[in-house]
Amino acid sequence: MNFKIWIAAAAFLGLGAAPFLWSPPGTVIYGMTADQIPIGGMTRDDLKEMIAEQNTRISQESLTVFHGDVKETWSYRELNVHLETEKLVQQIMGEGQNNHWLSDWWDRWTALVGHRDISLPVQWDDEKLHTRISRMETKYSQEADDGQVEFQQDGSVSFSGGRPYLKISTDELYDRAVRQIRTETGGSVEIPVAEEVQPALHGEVRRQINAVLASYTTEFPLDHNRNENIRLAASRISRRIVLPGESFSFNSATGLRTKEAGYLEAPVFMNGKLVPDAGGGVCQVSSTLFNAVLEAGLEIEERTCHFAPVGYVAAGRDATVADHYIDFVFRNQLARPVYIYAIYGPGAIQVYILGNREDIPDHVDIVQTRFTVNPHRTVYHSDPSQKEGKFTEYGHDGYDVMIRRDIIKKGVKKTDEFQSVYDPVDTVISLKDPEEARKMEKLQGEKAADKESSGV
Repeated sequence: MNFKIWIAAAAFLGLGAAPFLWSPPGTVIYGMTADQIPIGGMTRDDLKEMIAEQNTRISQESLTVFHGDVKETWSYRELNVHLETEKLVQQIMGEGQNNHWLSDWWDRWTALVGHRDISLPVQWDDEKLHTRISRMETKYSQEADDGQVEFQQDGSVSFSGGRPYLKISTDELYDRAVRQIRTETGGSVEIPVAEEVQPALHGEVRRQINAVLASYTTEFPLDHNRNENIRLAASRISRRIVLPGESFSFNSATGLRTKEAGYLEAPVFMNGKLVPDAGGGVCQVSSTLFNAVLEAGLEIEERTCHFAPVGYVAAGRDATVADHYIDFVFRNQLARPVYIYAIYGPGAIQVYILGNREDIPDHVDIVQTRFTVNPHRTVYHSDPSQKEGKFTEYGHDGYDVMIRRDIIKKGVKKTDEFQSVYDPVDTVISLKDPEEARKMEKLQGEKAADKESSGV
């Protein structure tokens, strides 16, 4: 009986001492794992080496944040995601070695017969993570952007960059990023977005715009107010998508040409005379667009010539506009979208019509088929109140111009015509002496009669 008791006591003492016998001093207790990695029996140096290997692995991971076509990748090395070596070594080496024999025995025994896993929590640079999120918020809180147009020598175009407008929920993005970082592995999280506006040029539409259909350039002298109006109007029509079957209105795109809208006073034609008014110069933009549209073979729905020919395009190739009642409108009758792209520079404006290479006409021929001069008259009248003996207000001849456009595509020819009638303006000579005015008026009438009778 005593022998059995001694055997039982020895077995009990053996079991009690086993956890201490199997874990030599200065090593991790047996049965321990760290994030499922066996570490029992490791020394401090072994632990440091293991943690260094984990840090190397973690530094090679990255976090991808995305929403639709928006995607950014943030490396864990950049965010300084890492395990704190000394802190973790101290914690692990302290397991089962608290200098309290009962609790140490329990920790060691449960680790030995069961399974004791300790997590390796990662740390990161919170300031760098917040900076990354802040930069993204700033970048995408700007107005949606189509990106940069890149022109190739063969007439093809491509686009680089571009971005939508996104109202990002930054707190939620931070929480999602942290949850992924804590897994110690790379991965992807979706950007939480409260509001979104896509650029006009995106997705399938962007992929279809790959060629220059036509372009046209006009030049202008340096005049601050007029130049600013041209720049502003060009910016308003630029980067506009016109889908198949849609019409483009110049007035709708630019808005009212008022001082409140940023337009400055510059000379405009009004009742046959050049007078200062807000928006002077924008007709050069509409005329440049008209010519680009002509050469692209697009359908002209509404176009009006000026009161008199202008210097920046040939007679019959201008298109005037006026708030509320004169517009320039064209329609995209093609199978794919077109994209208006205007470039303003000192002394010149260039308008491109971009589209799909399949929609480029085989040939566009634009010719002047009529140019008729309507002579102006010279008219005399008297004004006794005027200071000068003679005052002259010069007029100009009128013109009747016809432009014909032939578009050839896959052997099919389409022809349209555009008439421009510029009315003549009388030269008015005002004389202080009424009698002299009557004589000159009579003489002018006799000359006109002689000219008519001679058939000249």
